[in-house]
Amino acid sequence: MVDLVPKANMPATSGLVDSLILGTVKAVEERALSPIIGNGTARSGIIKIFGGSLVDSSISGKPGKYLGGAMIIDGVEDIVAGVITPRLYGTENASEDNW
Repeated sequence: MVDLVPKANMPATSGLVDSLILGTVKAVEERALSPIIGNGTARSGIIKIFGGSLVDSSISGKPGKYLGGAMIIDGVEDIVAGVITPRLYGTENASEDNW
C-alpha cells in the first residue's frame, strides 16, 4: 500500500516532548490570561481560539506552534467547560450560554 503522508525521520520521543512542552505552555498561558479575558466561558474560549490562530500564523517555527496550539487547546477547553458541561450536568444556568 502507498503511504499518502510521508513519514519524517523523527525520534520516538518527539511526540512526548512536544506534548510536555504544549502542556506546560498551556498551563502558564491559562494562568496569565485568566485575569485579562477570563477562563471557562464561551467568550474566553472564542478569544483564545482566534488568538491562538493568530499567534500560530504570526510566529514561525516551533515557538509559534507551541504558543498557538496551547491557546487553541485552552480555548476549546473553555468552550466545553462553559457551554457543554453545564448542559450535561443540568446546572441551574443550563439554558443560558456561559458568556
